[in-house]
Order: sequence, then C-alpha cells, then structure tokens
Amino acid sequence: MSLIKFVVIHVGVFQIWLKCCNSLTTDNGNDVILRRLDFLERRMERLEKENYDLKKENEHTSTVLQICLSTVCCAVNNVNPQNRGNQNHSSSNSTLVQTQNQNSSMVKPTVTQQDINDKSGIDSIGKDFKKRLLLGSPTPDTVQHVAFRAYTSKSISSLGAHQIVEYDNVPLNEGNAYDARHGHFIAPLNGVYLISFSVIAEPSKQIALDIVLNGNPIDDLFADGHGINIYTSHTKVFPVLLKKGDMVWVRTHPGYEGEHVYGYLKHQHNMFAAVLLF
Repeated sequence: MSLIKFVVIHVGVFQIWLKCCNSLTTDNGNDVILRRLDFLERRMERLEKENYDLKKENEHTSTVLQICLSTVCCAVNNVNPQNRGNQNHSSSNSTLVQTQNQNSSMVKPTVTQQDINDKSGIDSIGKDFKKRLLLGSPTPDTVQHVAFRAYTSKSISSLGAHQIVEYDNVPLNEGNAYDARHGHFIAPLNGVYLISFSVIAEPSKQIALDIVLNGNPIDDLFADGHGINIYTSHTKVFPVLLKKGDMVWVRTHPGYEGEHVYGYLKHQHNMFAAVLLF
C-alpha cells in the first residue's frame, strides 16, 4: 500500500514538473515575440522618420527648381527687349501646337527663326546661371574682401623679448582685419591667406623676427649686416590656412633682444601684408 502511495506521489510531482517546464518554455517564446515586435516598431519609426525627411527634401528641391526656372525664364525674356513691344506679333511666330495621345495631351512650342537667332544669348545666360547654381558662388555684393598692407614709418629701438612689431602705417586695410594699435591681423573668415613680411637691417646691424599664429611661431626672418657697409634685407611670402578668429603677428626672435627695427615714412622696408585667396 505504501509503495502505491509512493508511486502516485512521484507521478504527481513529475506532472507538476512537466507543467512548469511547459510554462517556462511558453514564457521564453513570448519574450522572443515581444522582442521581435519591439524591434519591428523601432524599425517602423525609423522608416517613418526617413520618409518624412525625404518628403521635406523633395519639397525643398521642387521649390529650388521652380525658382531656377523662374529666373531662367526672366533672363530669356530680357535677351531681346524689342520683343516686349511686339507681343501680338511674336504670338503669331511662336504658336502652340497641341498634340494628343491616348493617355494625355501635350502643348509643344513651334521653333521659329527668332528663337534660333536668340539661341546663343539664351545658352550664355543658361551656362552662367548653371555655373552659379552648381558652384554656389556668391553675388558680387556679398563677397567679402580681405587684404592689408602695413609698414613701420618710424624706427623701433631696443626690442624686448617677444615684443610685437606694431606696423603703424597702413596704406591698405580692406575688410579692417589688421589692428594697427596692437599689430595684430585677425582672420575674419575661414580660408587660405597669402602672407608676406619683410625686414631690413641697417649697415653693420642685424635683426631677426618671427611671425606667429596664435602665439606659435610659423616662420622667421634674418637680416645680418655685420661687417658690411650696406643694407641687408629678407622677405618671405607663403600661403597659410586660417580659421575665423585666428590671430597673426610679428615679434622679436629669441636672442635678438635689444636690436631695433628700421622705419621710414617714404619707404616700406619693414612690411607686413596678407590677402585672402579663397
């Protein structure tokens, strides 16, 4: 009798264990389904966002094309101003021929001799407009010019360590990028600038200067007239890539403290200049 009870109890425990395993397996399957549904929802949200972005881009492109077509049409109308007074006459030379097919109808202009005569002007306008559209070149009114030239009109004696050379006379300062009060050139735009600076040493004297970018030397000049009775000079011209707000100036080269910079109002011997190339 006890053996039968033992068997019954074990059978019951085994059945309960099977139900628990089935329950765990079902729960794991549900987790997999939930994870897949969550992944699909995120994928749908991303696709909807991409579709929205593409729709906006398409609307923007359509607007740009309409503006381009309007501009080209206005330019074409201005090629031959005499046609403005002969609107009725031109309408007879440029008739519209309607052609139909089984799906839709199309209005097609007839080519006239006047159109052929104006073709060269239209092509020229179209090429110029296309070039400006593709290259994104600004109109002349929006181009910012940057160019300056400055020199020392009087001598600077007994230079100190890292003393900034203040080029006080500024014949050219297009864009007001050079500050004559402090001797600094501040780049107003990102771009490649052509920089030039020169130095001259009087007979039996010497001078050395550094040109620095944001405090870091990028080049130097030496003019040594020791032992000779003539003026010696040195000039360098080179391009530099600058970011908006970068500061460039000229200062004393280490080891040449106490020397002086020659200056004269009528001669631009010691000069600092720069121009924006592109």
